[in-house]
Amino acid sequence: MSILKSTLIASASLLIATSHANAAENPDTGWYVGAGVVSSQIKIKDSDFDESYTGAALTAGYQFNEHLSLELGLSNLHIDETTGDDEYKMETTVSPIFLTPAVKWSFAASESIDLYTKLGVSIAFTDTTVVTTPTHENSSVYEARSEWDINPTFSVGAEWELDHNWAVNAEYTYSPTALNVESEIDGTKYNDDLDLEVQSFMIGLSYRF
Repeated sequence: MSILKSTLIASASLLIATSHANAAENPDTGWYVGAGVVSSQIKIKDSDFDESYTGAALTAGYQFNEHLSLELGLSNLHIDETTGDDEYKMETTVSPIFLTPAVKWSFAASESIDLYTKLGVSIAFTDTTVVTTPTHENSSVYEARSEWDINPTFSVGAEWELDHNWAVNAEYTYSPTALNVESEIDGTKYNDDLDLEVQSFMIGLSYRF
């Protein structure tokens, strides 16, 4: 029994030592989180709409080795626009949300700077409210929303390591986004396809555990 006990203790000690050795030999593995500010240019296909908006982004991921990571991003925009004059005014509020799981591939450009690419999907949802106010008439409210629509997304970026835990990054993302928007006007439901071209630039800060 004492031999078995000694063997178990020795095995456990060896396993713990090996785990610590692997962690020491692979400092680039582990969980990380990040946050950033995003500037997005949104174009609507077959229209003159071409505007830029600012929003926030959150990321979380796991790095398996010095090159490969899996990452999940969450970003949103809040768009408020008012058009018209005193006779006819239209106020539009759009709140798109983008959920982006992706595979990230990094390589070292220098001792403290990594370059990376990301390939994934953008799961997009939008909620839209339009309030029109004609002269001498009551306001009318038009609401529309999309389902969760899946589209491809591609990113390139650079990351500068400040120390073992902290890093700053700059990232460009391109995502052709197709949304199926469902609306209801006077009790009648309508479905429209909305084709967007979304280009985003993000400046962020990340923390590696």
